[in-house]
Order: sequence, then C-alpha cells, then structure tokens
Amino acid sequence: MASPNIPPGSQLSALAGSYPNRPYSFLHDQREPHRRASTAEMQDGAGELLEPAARPTHTAVPTYGALYQDESSKRPPASPDVAENASCNWPSHHWEVGSLTRLATPVVLAYLLQRSIDITSVFSLGHLGASELAASALGTMYNSVTGWSVALGMATALDTLGSQAFTASRDPYALGVYLQRAMLILLVMSVPIAVIWWFAEGILLALGQNPELSALSSLFIRWSLPSLIPYLMFECMKRYLQAQGIMHAGTYILMITSPINVLANYLLVWWPPISLGFIGAPIATSFTHWLNLLLSVLYVRYVQGGACWGGFSRDALRNWGQFLRLGLAGMALICSEWWAFEVVALAAGYLGTIPLAAQSVVLTSATITYMIPAGISITACNRIGNALGRKHANRAKLATHGALLLALAVSTFNTSLILVFKDDWGYLFNSDPEVVALVSKILPIAALFQIGDVFGGVGGGILRGTGQQHLGAYLTMFGYYTVSLPVGIYLTFVLDMGLAGLWWGLCVALFIVAAGEVWAILRLDWDEQVVRCQERIQHEDAYEEETCVV
Repeated sequence: MASPNIPPGSQLSALAGSYPNRPYSFLHDQREPHRRASTAEMQDGAGELLEPAARPTHTAVPTYGALYQDESSKRPPASPDVAENASCNWPSHHWEVGSLTRLATPVVLAYLLQRSIDITSVFSLGHLGASELAASALGTMYNSVTGWSVALGMATALDTLGSQAFTASRDPYALGVYLQRAMLILLVMSVPIAVIWWFAEGILLALGQNPELSALSSLFIRWSLPSLIPYLMFECMKRYLQAQGIMHAGTYILMITSPINVLANYLLVWWPPISLGFIGAPIATSFTHWLNLLLSVLYVRYVQGGACWGGFSRDALRNWGQFLRLGLAGMALICSEWWAFEVVALAAGYLGTIPLAAQSVVLTSATITYMIPAGISITACNRIGNALGRKHANRAKLATHGALLLALAVSTFNTSLILVFKDDWGYLFNSDPEVVALVSKILPIAALFQIGDVFGGVGGGILRGTGQQHLGAYLTMFGYYTVSLPVGIYLTFVLDMGLAGLWWGLCVALFIVAAGEVWAILRLDWDEQVVRCQERIQHEDAYEEETCVV
C-alpha cells in the first residue's frame, strides 16, 4: 500500500494502487515481458511492451524517493528546492540535519529494541548460574564472529543497491529483485555458517576452551540455529523498507516482539509447566526472530512498502557478481571491526576478573551509545543513494554535510554525557567498588573514543550510499590490525597500563578510520558518483532486458 504520509494523488500512491486485484498477486511476478529497447528508447526510458501493461511504467516511480516525499513543505523559506539540486547553504544544512534526525530516530529505537533481545537471554540465563552465564556469553560471541558479522556484512550491499535502484532504475520493481537476490545469497551463506555452528564444540576445544564450558556453549549455539535464517531475512526486509524511506517499520515490529521475547524467555526458561532451562533462552530468541520476519512480510503486504514488489522473479538468480563485490567489501568492513573488539575482550580476560568485568561494562556502554550513529548511518546511506539515483549531485552532497554535522553534535553529546556521569555509571551494572572505580578510570578514554566511533560509523554509512564500502574496509583493517591491536597489546602487557592500554589502542584505530573516511568523503566528486550510480543500475536494467527479451 501507499505510504500514509504521502499526499493523495502522488505518484507513489498511483503506483501502489495499480496492482492487479487478483488472489496471490503479491507472490506472482507482475513485471511484463518486454523487447530489447533501442539506444534512443533507452535514453528516454521508452520501449514498447509486447503486451498491455497491468501496471504503470517507470514514470510512476516517486520523483525524489520517499525520503524526500513528505518534506517538501517543511523546508525553510530561505532554502532552495532542497528536494532537487539544492545548494549547500546554511538554511539547507539546518533543514537537512532536522530531516536526518527525524528519520534516524526510529532506526535508533529499532537497534536498541533488537539489542534487547540478546540482552534478555543473557539476563535470563545469568540467574541460572555462573556456568550458564559464561556459556551463553561464549556462545553469543561465537555466533557473532562466525555468523552474524559475516552475513550482515554481505547484506550491506542491499543498502547501496536498494537505495540507488529505488530512484534510478527504469523498472519500478527493481528493488524487489534486489531484495530477492540478497535473500538468496544470504541463504547460500547460511549453509556453511550452520555447519560451523553445528560443530562448535570441536572448534572450541581446538581453540583451547574448557571442555565443560565448550559442551554447554555448543548446546546454546546449536539451539540458536533456528534463528539464523529468520534473522538474516528480517535484516533484508528492513533494508528493503529503508531504501524506500520507510524507517519506522522495524521499530513498530520490534515494539511488539521485544516484550513477547521477554515473556517467551520467562516461560521457556523458568515457568514450571515448561521450564526448559538453559536451552529455553535460544529457543525463545529463535521464536522472536521468526515472529519479526512474519510481521515484516505482513507489514509489506498489508501496510506499506509493497509498491516495489513485483513478485518472485528469476532475475534474482542472475547477476550476483555486482552484489557480491559490494557485499564482500562490506563484509571486510564489518568483520574486521567486529572481530577486533572480540580480540580486545579476550585480551581483557587475561588481566583478571575485575578488569574483565569493567571491560564488559564499558563495552556495553559503548555499544548502547553507538546505536545513535548507527541509525544516522542507515538514514544517510539511503538518503544519499536516493539522491544519486535521481542524478541530484548537490542533494547527495547536502545529505553528506548534514550527516557529518549531526555526527559532530552526537559525538559532543555522547562525550559530555560519559564525562558527567563517569563516577556513578558503573553502579548501573555492578555494585563491586573495585569494578566501579576501574570503570570510572576507563570512561574518560571511552568518552574520547566516542568522537572516532560516531564519525567512523556515520562515515561508513555515507560510503555505503555511494557504493564505496571498500574504502571503509581498507581503513578499518589498517586501523585495527596494523595499529590498534599491536599498540593496545603493547601498552597493556609491556608497559603494564592494564585495561586502559587496550582502550587507548581502540581510540587510535577509530581516529584513523574516522579521519580517513571523512578525508575521502570530502574529496568525493559528486557528479562522478552520479555517473557511477547510473552505470551500476543501468547495467542491471540492461541485464534484465537481455534476459527478458522474447
């Protein structure tokens, strides 16, 4: 259905209302066969169909993308036509920052709610005993390193291709094809991930883990297997909706399922009639992820976002190379950073119980504060991708500047918040005075860490919007593995700086990544990025025309 916040008579409303009124039309490929267009026809989007179209042509696609549809009446009087090729003056920047804030807010909330699903499991199992808590922590780390980081890195390709195809492609259902392609690729990737999870006990033993802990952790990992596919498919659905500017759908869904997850954990872990104990938590998590996927499909079908779905298409089986190139770069970016933090967590374990507990508190705090730049990153990526798809170079540049200004504001806020509450913050997580004192000592470093973390996260989103994930990947691998980890380990174990040494190493890495990304972003030729975007999407359109010719 059309978005409720789009004015009546808009082109997106026309597109959404044009679906054939027949049973199961949501599933069938509604795209009409077409002949190969001539060069002249392809230039103006023409090309006669062999059969009368049961849907509108590409001219019915929203003119500026849904990210700008509801904002045309909200720009300041002094601002130029921001929805088109806006100039980068102060009123435009002010308007852009406000728009980004409004759009990013539901994404941030969705991240926090999704994070609560894992936290609920840890909290529930922590009350069973220390062994269960340790096993769940090790199992969660294993799943993250071998599964979530790899698959979610690949899914970043949909951020780029989806947002650009939504406004650039001549096929109004191109975004739906990209969604199917992403799902198929992630399904293929889930096979080796499932094998690694199934044989987790042997792998953990080979890595020198305690046999009892390895056995219990592998039980947690195996019972997490049912959550693998729905989690990955839900991530694809979120990106499909976000590419259309529908940022709030994931939040609505998670507002429903997060409380259900808490209830499911209680029933499956603790409630006497069921009381499955340790395995109840991963089962509850799997149930929640399946519910997330189901509700996202129902949302697209009955509420909003179905305008870009043309049914299942064989085109999703073709042209995987383009997706894989972007996805592998995104995978390198996500995995290199994610794995580096896990290495730091392992290194903290060698320092003793108190430093390990303090590391957990500080890292959890940094994870929570990172939800804000993560939301801005997603919004900026889709805004920039939509603008490039519409050939609006200045609009993409303005979105970039707005995202960087918002990053400055958020990093200042996060840093100030941590410094103000550093002495009492630890009590929210632990009552041990030694742990709280060490947390208070590390938090000023974590406050400085926020600057690089925020700019690095937002910069990564900007680069994804332009399809340049590889730049972020190079910077991340260099920053963490050439500088951060060696410096952090040297400061910690050679100079005996303790946990502070590890966090100084992380700060160095994040400042390298952030500075490199901002430098690369400020040097971008936005006219060239428009050309690259058009070539990327036109290549897909041409590929589909070759395979659909009758």
